[in-house]
Amino acid sequence: GAENLSLVRRAEGDLGIYHVWPLEGKVAFQRRNSTFGQLDPDWFDDAFWLRVLSEGPDSSAPLHVLHLTGITPLIGPRPHKAWWRALRIARQLRREAAEAGDESSSKRQRLLVTLDLNHRPALGTFEDLWVMVEPHLGTVDVLVFSIGDLLKLGALLGIPEAARMFEDTEVPPGIAGAPRLETAVQRALKAIQARLGHKCNIAVCCKQREPAPCVPGGPPVQLRFSMACLKGGDVVSTLDTAITQEVLEEIGGGDSWLSGCIDGLVGSPGPSQQVAPEWTPDMWRAAMRRGDMMATLKQRQVGDFAHVQRIVLDEALAQHLGK
Repeated sequence: GAENLSLVRRAEGDLGIYHVWPLEGKVAFQRRNSTFGQLDPDWFDDAFWLRVLSEGPDSSAPLHVLHLTGITPLIGPRPHKAWWRALRIARQLRREAAEAGDESSSKRQRLLVTLDLNHRPALGTFEDLWVMVEPHLGTVDVLVFSIGDLLKLGALLGIPEAARMFEDTEVPPGIAGAPRLETAVQRALKAIQARLGHKCNIAVCCKQREPAPCVPGGPPVQLRFSMACLKGGDVVSTLDTAITQEVLEEIGGGDSWLSGCIDGLVGSPGPSQQVAPEWTPDMWRAAMRRGDMMATLKQRQVGDFAHVQRIVLDEALAQHLGK
């Protein structure tokens, strides 16, 4: 609305600029001097987050989802402060709901928090990011890593199952190596979950790419699946329904996977939404399959944003699963 235009108007800074080098597999985003990097953190003060996280865009919704990434705090102190405030207010609202008791809290809208670590070395070291993220693990319901993040966290915290993931488990190249990748990632996830104290569910997208395209000059081909280690220690994998995909666009797959997974966990009325965030392994598996397909469909579209409609996602997933 007009009352919010002051939040999006800014004379200086770059907006929406990124460069892609397909042959080198490189992507560079303009973040540090972007309009977002120069935001005024007071736009997002405690009152803002209390209103947004308590009421949201739909006050009748049974729950709200606060999604954050590890990119934001590394962009600079201003975005970091706004990011930190969001997590602090989320923690405050949960504490108040718990103190109000079961009867009262059941009438309150539930708040789910997801965090995609998404470390970008150009913005800062992995240790810098982890120092910012670790204090908030108890506030997060779903923490998403990349394979590279698992290796870095293992090295930082001295977790050999993660740091030496590919030294202790040889993973053959190409799609044929997927079962061995699953074994390596499972060991790493279980060890990391134990070290972090079972504070939140942790997930990772897995991809095994063929060394060369099936057709000379054609798009790369990879097998996509995902894995999660739940708070209780159970490991869930979608390798049995993995998707072989042609990658027409290198960017946007991770964000799309998480959006599809969130939609599967809480996007529609039903048992999964009702028990959130205490999802069963079967609920997780169904949601992760949805994420796998969402990422696959996104990577058929050029650009950083997904334009996949729910009906298209539903039909593609049903066809893939043979339903």
